[in-house]
Amino acid sequence: MPSEYRDVVGRMLQVDILRRICLQKAASESGLYFGQLPILQFISEHPGCTQKEIADRTGVTSASIALSTKRMQKAGLLTKTIDAQDLRCNRLELTETGVEYMRKCVRKFEEVDRISFRGFSNEELETLTGLLDKILENMAGDSRLPDRFELFRIANRLDAQKNRCLEPEENDCTEDRV
Repeated sequence: MPSEYRDVVGRMLQVDILRRICLQKAASESGLYFGQLPILQFISEHPGCTQKEIADRTGVTSASIALSTKRMQKAGLLTKTIDAQDLRCNRLELTETGVEYMRKCVRKFEEVDRISFRGFSNEELETLTGLLDKILENMAGDSRLPDRFELFRIANRLDAQKNRCLEPEENDCTEDRV
């Protein structure tokens, strides 16, 4: 790989890591754990959804979603209502507190973005957006570019496969590798 690619990719990784650190801090200052915001956002966009729907869409295990939603329900961020059609199914809704925590966290995330792009002109932002779009198109190839929840699901699935491959078992994970 030419060094100019390596330098660009290295900077992209640095930006990603620093942004994650800033976002984790912002989530904490908002009273949320970092992984709770995507769950709250999903529920906000899909009121009455189930834990299974969140798990399927994000690629996080059902057990992790169940634990997170239990904690968020205990904290007063969401409610679980038994579905009248299927008594085994709980429907999730945000409480006013959950909406306010989500909004507070989103505002803090937006502040991180404002700081990140301080000093950029509109033209520079348009150029950067165009360049990133070109990278995304190149990486997607002929496939449709997944939305953010689909990307979460894919990344979480790949992480789970990687972790299974790292466990000292007798199975061969070569077929799971991408």
